[in-house]
Amino acid sequence: MANVTCSAIVTAKRTVQNLRITLGAARKMAALRRPKLHASARVPRSQGAGTMSDPRIEPTMVKAPHGARTMEIEWADGHKSVLPHEILRGYCPCAVCQGHGGTIHFVPGGDLSLRDIQQVGNYALQFTWGDQHDTGIYSFRYLRSLCQCDACKPTFSPGSVP
Repeated sequence: MANVTCSAIVTAKRTVQNLRITLGAARKMAALRRPKLHASARVPRSQGAGTMSDPRIEPTMVKAPHGARTMEIEWADGHKSVLPHEILRGYCPCAVCQGHGGTIHFVPGGDLSLRDIQQVGNYALQFTWGDQHDTGIYSFRYLRSLCQCDACKPTFSPGSVP
């Protein structure tokens, strides 16, 4: 009888440990899903062999305040891009939005609330929208081409950097 009791205690301890691990993982996942209330960050500059050579596509600051409908990016050449969420979402570069063809086109719709911004390596940003759409990876070059400031808007052409 004592062996059964010890075995039962060991099993119970393992169950509690597994439950703690599962709860910890669940808390981490929940924290990842929470929307950020304010997104503003300095973008670290590349160093070494991978250094970007074109200051037009090297961001130094990204600002996307919670509740705003535009994102601002400051570039190493001093330019400040204004990117309405409608343009960012409409020109989402993912295969779901653009298909597998070569031509980029505007796709209206979707939730325009920007919930999260993640840097992808030293070359892009990934956005999570209010409807959890997050498959688009926006290269810095592509983001610069989407600029809607007064100087860039007259020559607006998604995919080409001035």
